[in-house]
Amino acid sequence: MILQIIREEIDMKKRLVALLLVLVMIIPCAMASAVVYYRVNTSSVRLRYLPNYESKVLDSYRQDWCLTINSTATNKAWVNITFSNGREGYVEKSLLARCAAAYTAWVTKDNTGLKHGPGWSFANEGIVNKGDKVSVLSHGRYYDYVRTTGGQTGYLPNDVLSRKK
Repeated sequence: MILQIIREEIDMKKRLVALLLVLVMIIPCAMASAVVYYRVNTSSVRLRYLPNYESKVLDSYRQDWCLTINSTATNKAWVNITFSNGREGYVEKSLLARCAAAYTAWVTKDNTGLKHGPGWSFANEGIVNKGDKVSVLSHGRYYDYVRTTGGQTGYLPNDVLSRKK
């Protein structure tokens, strides 16, 4: 009788550990899919070290650059962000546009460069071909920030993507 109770307790603990392991694996995936993307919605923005106009300018980013917001500054007009290239700092929130939910698109042109930034002058991160499926994470005025089925991210011109296969 006592041995049976001990075995049942051990089985219960094993099930609990298995459930916890499953949750530990699922929760990060759910959180990763909850990322909200924004894009630069003006000709350019200045990335600053601190959330004010007097702060050092770290860099400048043109229209369609994709980013995520990390936090809002105490003055609420500025946000701490991370651009798709990993650069972090502060920008004015009013210069950004929230992107719609990600959607699937297909490439319509062979041998298209997947760019490091939103412009033809940026280096290629890779090449995509006609018929390749991508997830559009951020739809911009001229360039979209996409993730390929292989997990590679980069920018493609809008005119080489179609929502129809």
